[in-house]
Amino acid sequence: MRTFDEVKKSIKTIMSKGSKWQDDVQTIAVEALAHSVHHREPSLLCMLVDQLPKGAKASAMKAWLESEELVTVNTSNKQSVKWNKAVLDARGADAVEAMSAVIWYSCKPKPADPVYSTEALMKKLQAVVSYAKHGEEAGVAWGSDLIGLIGLIEAKIPADK
Repeated sequence: MRTFDEVKKSIKTIMSKGSKWQDDVQTIAVEALAHSVHHREPSLLCMLVDQLPKGAKASAMKAWLESEELVTVNTSNKQSVKWNKAVLDARGADAVEAMSAVIWYSCKPKPADPVYSTEALMKKLQAVVSYAKHGEEAGVAWGSDLIGLIGLIEAKIPADK
């Protein structure tokens, strides 16, 4: 069995290798992105995303790659990177420069838009109406809550034809 100091030294080595690995990925990611933008060919980006461990690291890379809206990364079955040609044409090189200043592993995926069922929206509406009745009696302002909920319902429930 190794001594406490030997294990402690190994832990520090792992930590330094971990940060060195992240820094290496940053360098390679910027180079792959620059090459891909210059040649308008994303295979290096696909390869990079494919090689990262799945989970938080892959999610962070996807968020980093999509941060300037230059590409969209599809991670469903097979990794693929699709160009946003309007952004690529308008500011491809500038986007690469901006992205090189952002550390890839600090990026977080954007939260998905919430999906509401009609039933859930109706329950919310009933709660707001109930609040409005009782709040009005207590002198509580409730109009903005109701207006916001009605707008949400109108956006999510198709109108009758």
